[in-house]
Amino acid sequence: MTSVWCSSTLNRALAQGVKSGTAAGGSDNVRLGDWAAQLAGREFVVAIEERTCLTLVVRLLPVAGLRHRPAAALRLALEDCRVSSDAIEYECDALERARFLGRRHPALSRAR
Repeated sequence: MTSVWCSSTLNRALAQGVKSGTAAGGSDNVRLGDWAAQLAGREFVVAIEERTCLTLVVRLLPVAGLRHRPAAALRLALEDCRVSSDAIEYECDALERARFLGRRHPALSRAR
């Protein structure tokens, strides 16, 4: 199960609009792992995949649609890298179903 580890400021910003749980199902065919995410200013979220350092930047607002924007950005990035469409679907599905969690992840221990 993929997780998006959020900095404390991002976690507070998401508290009202993004459920931390996930939709049922998922895929074991993903190659990307967990993501670290934090706010950049007041408008953007920067998410970095921890193994590859693939970086996505998406708008924060509206918070209710945040689950879809990183997956859409990931789709564009993987298409640019000429990844197969099947693999893109697995990765985007995993990111869209990811758990948004607080910053207890060691990579974010110093992030605010």
